[in-house]
Amino acid sequence: MHNSQLTHRLLIVVMLFITTSIVAQAQSSVVYVTANRGTDLNTCSRTAPCRNIQKGVDTVAAGGTVVILDSGDYLPFTVNTAVSVEAAPGIAAIVLTTSGDGMTVSAANTDAVVLRGLTVTGLGGVNGITVTSVGNLYIEGCVISGFSNNGINFNSAAELFVKDTTIRNSGMIGIVVGTASGTVTATIDRCRVERSGKYGFSISNNARVSISNSVAANNGRNVFDGSGIYVTGTGAATVADSVASGNTRGFYIFNGGVMDVRHSTASYNLQLGYFVAAGGKMTVSNSVAAGGSDGGFAVNGGEMAIESCTARDGNHGMDSSNAGSFMRVSNSTLTGNIYGFYQSNGASLRSRGTNTIEGNTTNIFGTVDLFGGR
Repeated sequence: MHNSQLTHRLLIVVMLFITTSIVAQAQSSVVYVTANRGTDLNTCSRTAPCRNIQKGVDTVAAGGTVVILDSGDYLPFTVNTAVSVEAAPGIAAIVLTTSGDGMTVSAANTDAVVLRGLTVTGLGGVNGITVTSVGNLYIEGCVISGFSNNGINFNSAAELFVKDTTIRNSGMIGIVVGTASGTVTATIDRCRVERSGKYGFSISNNARVSISNSVAANNGRNVFDGSGIYVTGTGAATVADSVASGNTRGFYIFNGGVMDVRHSTASYNLQLGYFVAAGGKMTVSNSVAAGGSDGGFAVNGGEMAIESCTARDGNHGMDSSNAGSFMRVSNSTLTGNIYGFYQSNGASLRSRGTNTIEGNTTNIFGTVDLFGGR
C-alpha cells in the first residue's frame, strides 16, 4: 500500500510538471521587455518584464513576439531564430549602438523575422542591421541613422521586405542588397534614404529589387559617382513612383546592371538624373528629369530606352556619348536645356518623330537618327 501511494504521488508531481511546462511554453510565445522597470532576472512576462531585447529574443518561443513596453535606450541584439521584435505603439525604443552592428540577423533559411517600430541609432556603430542568413526579413516602421557603414546590410539569398522606414546619415550606403550566391529578392515601399555617404540604395550581384513610393535624397554629394539608386553587376531593379533628388547622380547603372524606372522623378541632382555607364541597360518611362549640372538622361557605354519622359532645365537633355552607347527616345519632351539631344564620338541616338525638342539653347547637337516616321 505504501508503495502504491508513493507511486500515485509521483505521478501527480510528474503531471503537474508537464502541465506547468506546457503553460509556460504557451505563455512564452509573447514576452515583454522594458528599459524602465525590467530586469533580466525576470521571466519576461507582462508583469515581470526583462530589461534587454536580447533576453527577450533568447526567452521567447520560436515564431513568437518580443514586445517593447516603454520608451528608452536598449542594447544591440542578435536574432538567430524566427521571431518578431516590435515596439508598442507610441514607444520610442532606441537601439543605441556605440560599436559593431545595431541588430544582427543570422537565422535559418526557413525563419521569418520581423523588426517593427524600432529606432536604431549609431554613435560609433558600423551597420544598423546586418543580415547574413534568414528566410524572410520584414523591416517595418523603423528609423535607422548615424552608422559609419550601412543602414541595412542584406547579404543573404533570402527575401527582404522594407516599408515605412527612414534611413539617414549612413557613412556609405542606406540599403545594400546583394549576395555572392543564390538569389536575393527585395521589396521596398514607402521608404526614405537621406544623406548617405555614397549610395542611397545599392543593388548588386544576384539581387532582384522592387522599389516603390520611395525617396533617395542628398546621397553621395561628396563622391564623384555617388547616387540615389545604384545598380551594378548582375543586379536588377524596378523603380516606380519614386524620387531621386539632390544626389550626385539620381538613377545610376554601372558595369552590367539592369533598371526599369516608371512614373518617377530625378530632380536637381548634382550631375545626371538617369545614367548608364560601362555596360548596363535602363528603360525609363513616364518620368521626369529636372535640373542637373550635366543633364537629364545619359548613356556612356550601355543602353537606354526612353518613353514618354521629360528632360528640362539641365545641360544635356538626353546625351549618348562614345562608341558602344545606344539611346532610343519616343514620345518625349526636351525643353529648357542647353542642349536638347546631344550625340558624340560614335554613339547611337535614335529619335522617334513623336518627340518634342524645342526651347533649348541648341536643340540638336551631333547626329540623331530618326525611326518610325518623323
